[in-house]
Amino acid sequence: MFCWVDFNEANKLNKPIKGMNKEDEFSCVVNWIMHRMPKREAVTMRFEARGQAYQAKVGHNGQRLYVNKPILMKTVSEPILYD
Repeated sequence: MFCWVDFNEANKLNKPIKGMNKEDEFSCVVNWIMHRMPKREAVTMRFEARGQAYQAKVGHNGQRLYVNKPILMKTVSEPILYD
């Protein structure tokens, strides 16, 4: 899921995140983590891959994005994106 994250289209940043499709929404949040979130903080994200919901902590240390091992969420059918 994290391999293809790219957000070069500035016009998408003017739309509310709730109005975006799942791919653009995910890319926007990861872009925010990399460029705006304070260093050494983390966000809990839930995402869907292959029809299953996963949860992982995502953050950065100023140079690199880090993602903890995703955990399969067995009781979640429609994941929220971030918390």
